[in-house]
Amino acid sequence: MITPLHAAVAWGHLEATTALCEYDDLDLEIRDAQGRTAIDVALSLPYERILGVLQQKAVLQLSDPDYRPFPEV
Repeated sequence: MITPLHAAVAWGHLEATTALCEYDDLDLEIRDAQGRTAIDVALSLPYERILGVLQQKAVLQLSDPDYRPFPEV
């Protein structure tokens, strides 16, 4: 499975990655068929600005006391 975020990162689309990161419920933990998160994909490519956008989103999510990475059952 490839998500729109994985595709944007893999193809080096900074604007698309930034736009997708504006969604509050964006899940950065989703993994592709190779088991990689979007951050893992960015780390494997020379896209420092994209990696920065993803890292900033991760920090915002982790600093939000209401953020729940997994839905409650």
